[in-house]
Amino acid sequence: MATTEKKTAATKPETYSYMYIGPTIPSGRLSNNRLLFGRYKDIINQYTKEIEEYPAIKNLILSVDGIAAASHKIKQKGNSLNAFYAQIESQINTKGQQSHE
Repeated sequence: MATTEKKTAATKPETYSYMYIGPTIPSGRLSNNRLLFGRYKDIINQYTKEIEEYPAIKNLILSVDGIAAASHKIKQKGNSLNAFYAQIESQINTKGQQSHE
């Protein structure tokens, strides 16, 4: 019976919790501090269109285990999280200006 229990536990899909800590994406599908559940690979696949348009999104989907430190770090200039955030923000602003021309 122990073998059956182990097999059942091993076949359950593992779900992880992530959070997107970048700026809200104009499509509305990804907003700042949005919780995401599942495997990282599956989450990335779910947002393929947004990632094609804003590649830095992948770097701002983080495990909730490290969110407190990352949320503090993203506000400080001179580190990669802040640079990724600024990159997406700049792309959003550029696209917004082009749509008004």
